[in-house]
Amino acid sequence: MKIIKSIVSDKLLVISFLVTLLTFFIGRPRGKDIDWQTIGSLFMLMVVVQTLQFLGIFKYLAFSLTKRVHDTRLLIGVIVLIAFFSSMLVTNDVSIITLIPLLALSISKTKIDPIFPVILLCLAANLGSLLTPMGNPQNLFLFIHYNLTIKDFLLMGLPLSLVSLLLLEIMCGTIKPQKIQSLTITMPDLNKKQLVLALGGALFALLSILKFVSLLWGILISVGITCLISRKILQSVDYSILLTFICFFVAISNISNSNFLVQLLKQTGNNTYHVYFISIFLSQLLSNVPTTFLLAPFTNHYYALFLGSNIGGLGTIIASLANVLAFKQYLLHFSKKGGSYLIKFTIVSFALLFILILAGILLIFLKT
Repeated sequence: MKIIKSIVSDKLLVISFLVTLLTFFIGRPRGKDIDWQTIGSLFMLMVVVQTLQFLGIFKYLAFSLTKRVHDTRLLIGVIVLIAFFSSMLVTNDVSIITLIPLLALSISKTKIDPIFPVILLCLAANLGSLLTPMGNPQNLFLFIHYNLTIKDFLLMGLPLSLVSLLLLEIMCGTIKPQKIQSLTITMPDLNKKQLVLALGGALFALLSILKFVSLLWGILISVGITCLISRKILQSVDYSILLTFICFFVAISNISNSNFLVQLLKQTGNNTYHVYFISIFLSQLLSNVPTTFLLAPFTNHYYALFLGSNIGGLGTIIASLANVLAFKQYLLHFSKKGGSYLIKFTIVSFALLFILILAGILLIFLKT
């Protein structure tokens, strides 16, 4: 019942489903166009992450790293770094959900405006996630769709990650330092046996994503371990994301029946810079995940698409689902007046977007 409620109430899924229905006027889907490898890998990754989150490991590590910090600039800098690096392994969404409540607790007794720190945390989670296939859904899709190796993927994202980290640290340096009181934090109790099991499941999932173990074995082992720990964890997996992805695949399969649209997308996909700029532009309107799904079947310029979809997660609030999630977390933990947040987020995010667009152009030029 809980799973059905969350699926029915998911607005993105509803919109995706309605758009997919409209594409049936263009054509009919083919089963081979649904990338079950991506769907299965995403499901396995979500199960593993939810299991580790259920055991409290993320909160434990975050609390351990921040409880001895007594200066707001240093505290926010540490949390931004945690968001940046943790998102590489546990996705940007999980980093945001875990760290914004910690940020709220940490600065609750200070006069600091939480808007800029939350924006920094959101941007850090988005930009940190670009380095690995596990960091965000579009990377996982690109990794599987183009049959990339982990070495190729890491080398592809490393320069942009380093530039992003430098920019984030510069932005953190603009925060005025204030003393904060020592936090009374109740550290989560960790069940060591269950944690070892969960880490074992995470290892199998990672090996499966990296193609050292078959996907079927990865799913069976990770789900089996999760059931041993608690079957309730499976209820917290966001199945609406999986259904949304299936809608994307079906819609794109339908679109591929239109010769006009196919030719248009193929012409777009023939040029590296066209792919780069169009993926950034479409991400501002559609979000970067559906943009990646839409363009990937029609281009071999995966590096440009990788840069465009990840950089394109900056800008508007809907450019990345992580942006929307951070905004919801801000409203939940700090204020119900979101107008100021949206204005400041748009200004900061677009400023960073333009800088990274230039960085992306340089990276493409150096690679070609």
